[in-house]
Amino acid sequence: MENQVKRGKIFVVSAPSGAGKTTILKRIINEIPNLYFAVSVTTRKPRPGEVDGVDYHFVSVEDVLEMFRKKELMEWAMVHGNFYGTPVREIEDKINGVFDDYIKKPFTIEEISIKMKKYLSEKSSS
Repeated sequence: MENQVKRGKIFVVSAPSGAGKTTILKRIINEIPNLYFAVSVTTRKPRPGEVDGVDYHFVSVEDVLEMFRKKELMEWAMVHGNFYGTPVREIEDKINGVFDDYIKKPFTIEEISIKMKKYLSEKSSS
């Protein structure tokens, strides 16, 4: 049998600004091994406690325009006068085998959904 490269799955979490996406994702990533977060780029200034390369890649407008020109953004939006986007490289690195050595067991959408529902239930009752 030929060597087959394992490819990951992409889950998109989308909600309005301030809805709690990052809070939920950080909790889920802590509970589910081998689940990774794609770090977005933004042209806004870092908020207190945010770390470049962890929370966002904080870049200049010129950097984003260069990424547009080179088609390096999978998706992008302008929110409150700042650009946000997901670099293609962030996704490719995670689904094309960079982390294959760490993949032991794939998680189903159902398993992730159960963990998300449990977290949301705990959050709403506290």
